[in-house]
Amino acid sequence: MEPGPGDDPIRNPKVMLTGKNIHALDTHAIPTTVAMQSAKIVVDRLIERQKAENSGKYPETIALLLWGTNNIKTYGESLA
Repeated sequence: MEPGPGDDPIRNPKVMLTGKNIHALDTHAIPTTVAMQSAKIVVDRLIERQKAENSGKYPETIALLLWGTNNIKTYGESLA
C-alpha cells in the first residue's frame, strides 16, 4: 500500500485518495523553508536574550521539547 500524508484535504489535497498508509510527518517535507526562516528569528532572539541576561555569555545548553502535533501544525517550525 502506498504511503501518503494524513492531513486535512483542504490544507493539503495530496491526502486524497483515501486508503493510503498514512503518516503525519514527512521527514522529506519538513521543516519547510518558511519554517526554517521563522525558527531562525526565534532562536536568534532567544540566544541574544540569554546573552544579555548572562553577562554576554552564550548559553551552555539549550533544551528543546518536540511535540508531534505542533510540528504537524507548523510544518516543522519547532523542529527547525
